[in-house]
Amino acid sequence: MARAAATLSHRDRIAWTFASGLVSALEGRLLPQRATLELLNAGGLDDLLARVRQTAMFADLSDARGPFELAEEMQACAAAAFRRLGDASPTRSVAGIFLLPIEWQAFRGFLRAKALGLERGSAPGSAVPDAVWEQCWATADVAPPFDLFAASAAALRDSGPREELDPQVADAITSLYEARDIRRAA
Repeated sequence: MARAAATLSHRDRIAWTFASGLVSALEGRLLPQRATLELLNAGGLDDLLARVRQTAMFADLSDARGPFELAEEMQACAAAAFRRLGDASPTRSVAGIFLLPIEWQAFRGFLRAKALGLERGSAPGSAVPDAVWEQCWATADVAPPFDLFAASAAALRDSGPREELDPQVADAITSLYEARDIRRAA
């Protein structure tokens, strides 16, 4: 029994060594602080796109037509990179803490449409299907990891009639539950 535990521990060390080595190898090309500061000096969208493409995370960006399209595509690329790193890690949930803000952005868009009748904004990189958001809206009795999404929907429904709700109330409620979710993931 002790030998099996030692073998498992050795396997875990190897798996984490691989994930750590992968991040170390990519670190210089992810988006270090120096590269981020250099983005501020970009002379326009074409220059910005060229500089961003020099990073490993955003090397596959297509030509963006405007800054908002570029931001959305960068968010989708970042989410894909986080998922790849999660796949390479022995504990896939490591990527979850980086993906949670994207999923909460998608859920906020869903809530704004469902509860407030507003146009639904995009959330590039979100991988949660609308059926999950519908379930979170319909009942507060949802199992983790979506229980806090459902709790925030219930809190929004309980906060007053639809006519009295506004986007700021929805954002405040969901931000509270998002913070709890991130704390739980950490």
